[in-house]
Amino acid sequence: MLEKILDRRNVLVLLIIVAMGALSLRLADLTIIQGEYYRQKADDSFLKRLTLSAKRGEIYDTNGVLLAGNIPSYTVQLLDAPQYAKEIDAVSVKLLTLLENQGESYLSFPIQYRQGRFYYTDDLAVNDWLLQNDFDQNMSAQEVFDAVRADNFIDESLDVYAAQKLLLYKGVTLPISVRNMKFLNEISKENFLEYYGLDPNLTPEEAFNQLRKHRRFNISDTFKKSEALKAMTVRHTLNLSGYYSYIPSDIATNISKETAVIIQERKIDFPGVSIIVEPIRDYPFNDSAAHILGYMGKIATTSETEKYVQENGYNPNDLIGKTGLEGSFEDILHGEDGYKFVYADAKGNYIGDFIEGVEGKESKPSYSGQSLELTIDIDLQQKVEGYLAYTLQQMQNGQAYESPFGNMNYNTFKNAQTGAAVVVKVDTGEILAMASHPSYDLNLFSTGISTEDWNNLQPDNPRNPLAPRPLYNIATNTSVQPGSTYKMVTTLAALEQGLDPNKKLFANGAVEVGNQLFRCWYYRAPYHGIHGAINAMDALMVSCNYFMFDIVRGYDYYLKRPLDFEMNTEILLDYSDRLGLGQKSGVEIHEDNKGLPSEALKRYVVKYSLRRFLNTHIDDYFPEEALEDDTYKNNLINTIVDWADEYVSQGLTRNEITRRLMDLGPKTSLTETELLTDYILYSYFRQIPWREGDDLNLSIGQGDHRYTVLQMARMIATIANDGYLNDLTLVKSVNGEVTLSPATEPIELNDPENLYYVREGMHRVAHQPRGSAYQTFNKFPMEVGAKTGTAQQSGRIPPEDEVEYIRMYLEEIEKTMNKGISPKSDRYVALDPQVLENLTNEILESRNKEVADLQNEYNSLPEGPEKHELGEKIENKANSNYLEQGAVMREALLQLGQGLIDNDMINAYRQEYDPFAWFVSFAPFDDPEIAVVVMIPQGGHGYYAAPMVRDIYADYFSIPRPQDQE
Repeated sequence: MLEKILDRRNVLVLLIIVAMGALSLRLADLTIIQGEYYRQKADDSFLKRLTLSAKRGEIYDTNGVLLAGNIPSYTVQLLDAPQYAKEIDAVSVKLLTLLENQGESYLSFPIQYRQGRFYYTDDLAVNDWLLQNDFDQNMSAQEVFDAVRADNFIDESLDVYAAQKLLLYKGVTLPISVRNMKFLNEISKENFLEYYGLDPNLTPEEAFNQLRKHRRFNISDTFKKSEALKAMTVRHTLNLSGYYSYIPSDIATNISKETAVIIQERKIDFPGVSIIVEPIRDYPFNDSAAHILGYMGKIATTSETEKYVQENGYNPNDLIGKTGLEGSFEDILHGEDGYKFVYADAKGNYIGDFIEGVEGKESKPSYSGQSLELTIDIDLQQKVEGYLAYTLQQMQNGQAYESPFGNMNYNTFKNAQTGAAVVVKVDTGEILAMASHPSYDLNLFSTGISTEDWNNLQPDNPRNPLAPRPLYNIATNTSVQPGSTYKMVTTLAALEQGLDPNKKLFANGAVEVGNQLFRCWYYRAPYHGIHGAINAMDALMVSCNYFMFDIVRGYDYYLKRPLDFEMNTEILLDYSDRLGLGQKSGVEIHEDNKGLPSEALKRYVVKYSLRRFLNTHIDDYFPEEALEDDTYKNNLINTIVDWADEYVSQGLTRNEITRRLMDLGPKTSLTETELLTDYILYSYFRQIPWREGDDLNLSIGQGDHRYTVLQMARMIATIANDGYLNDLTLVKSVNGEVTLSPATEPIELNDPENLYYVREGMHRVAHQPRGSAYQTFNKFPMEVGAKTGTAQQSGRIPPEDEVEYIRMYLEEIEKTMNKGISPKSDRYVALDPQVLENLTNEILESRNKEVADLQNEYNSLPEGPEKHELGEKIENKANSNYLEQGAVMREALLQLGQGLIDNDMINAYRQEYDPFAWFVSFAPFDDPEIAVVVMIPQGGHGYYAAPMVRDIYADYFSIPRPQDQE
């Protein structure tokens, strides 16, 4: 028996039975006990999740008119599924031919076929870039890089990486990889060919022929070349999808509805092709209210990635609101994306949709964002924008503003190219219209703006801060002096302190304070007039500076005696604060705020100016060798600037400042160093303390006042509504829930009746013959309150090209600096253009060598604080004017001038900025409903804005136009 059991054959059978039993048990365990688990796991390996994008919330005006919505965007997609494999080439040819015939754009291919010839798409792009940037079309990337490097005086000791870094600091970007020293498009072409294992030196036609027979294309010889290229275009896109083939590939995006319908109707001809409808942002009014709504853009910055992608689960390719209400309410407008599951094989090919109902694998629908209802009336908004654009056009051309209510002749102010206007409901703070000119078409950003379109929105002269910037919101971000439109604050503060509104003070034209004369506008040329005895309301009517000088100091300058009430700057600024000036207006989008004037602010500004002066001129007084050490130079400047605080707190004499300067080791003699002392003491330190002249300037809206159009509109609304300081708002409701919250208590006033006298003064501006707006409103069938303001703007317009400017006016500068000196005299200083060029280049080369040495030192340092500090130092030098050719040429010119030239002399040939024009108002006078404020940089005269304001009132209140023009 044992022998039979131990028989080799029986042992083998026994082992097989045991093995089969074990396998059966394991199979039972896998299929019965754990069958559900493994089935689920197998299913999961084939499941892929597709995102379902949410529709963005819509934005409506106050009347329910759609301002920002979503329109269907039709996208042609092709699914790379096995069942369609044999038909893909024929379908591709028919589909792309149809799209061409319909004038639609579709995906591109790295090889193009034009007029019987083949081209690499990337080669065409390189040629276009070279042509646009004035390079020879045969230049290599190395030759271009070397040329740009030489033009920017980048030191030869720097490697290409450091040289590229310095160019980037200077704002010079090149489509070149310095690692390969090839154009980026060249690398793209090589990567394409390498992807298919082709020789990078193939001609476009050779590459086409080889790709046509490639196993991943295998295009039939029955197709013509142009047809084969279309089939290859689609195949290439599908090839790139790799393991994501279950996701349909986009063939053409944003096609017309007509084309989409044709493809749908011929669906049988296009197996695997589908039309999907996706919502894209649409702005029906294009550029109207653009600065209110704001534009969309791709998630780009690190902070945006952290906030939206990492924290909120956005897709990295999502567009987000960047500015305006689109940006401020991004979280509300965005909505919530959903998803669904599909089956795909191991290669990523689509198999089919996942059957709903499996627990844990349910699809999730997308949820639209919430809607916003604005306070804006788009009809009024467009009219305000139109009136503003027309006003600017007529100012620039020196032509009359024509209106059925009366014309106004304009002098020419060609730089009046920008402006802002706002219309506010005085009882709630609702902004009914807010225009900023120039504007831009928001639809450019709906699917991501092109580089060309973005560049077209940049200013023609970036060096000029007042150059038109379409993307810039002047109404909220430009803080400037309000000029005479501030005089209502001065008047109200004095009335509150006890000024009798009917008391007449004699306005004698000009007040002399020390050696400075503070004039009334009427006293200046060509008038040389005085306003005589006037009261507070008439002072507002005629905009008398002298009267404001009296009441801001509580002193009668004509009779040389105090008035019977206490008044000072502190009280004036307190009432400014009560009226909302120096505060953000409450608007839901970004707004600039410079705050109220103060001695601390004045000290900061003076110290900043002194620092800039020393940075430019310190090498005239201290050894250049020592100043090459930036730490020494900065410490030296900081030491001198910090003396300002001592001057204010305890006083520093001229001798003490000179002694301190001599202790710092200047290279100049005592006499020469005293010149620096005088600059520091008289041009800067003595300007810091708050003086009587500061009070006088502030009283008429000059000095350190800086307010936005919205802040001024809020102030006017508060004066008009009996003192209720409402936050301004653009949003009436969010998803139907009203968000308005008007003020319930007025501002604190000693006597609210004083607001009546201020309003009466504004009424006289528009309806009394001596008022500056009388000619505009005297026959208007509605009474208004108004005030004009003309704010002086110091400085001159920077030229677009500083180097060309200096070259152009070098001869004139030489004549000016040598005025009264004979050309034959030894004291005559000649300015040789070539010497100037040589010195400029010498300084540039020296400075670039200095920065190169710092960069090489940086490269040699290990990571740590020292390297980080040096990196910041290099970046600061590169980002400043230190390496800028125009700034260096200016410094070279100052050196060649041997002390006979200063910056004012060089700038003398620049055009001066024209004054800013302000017009503030409310209507109707007896029962104010809205306030309208307009500000036009370089608009020349405040009353030039009056006609457009009159037309705005006529539109808002539906006032009939006169039958006959005057």
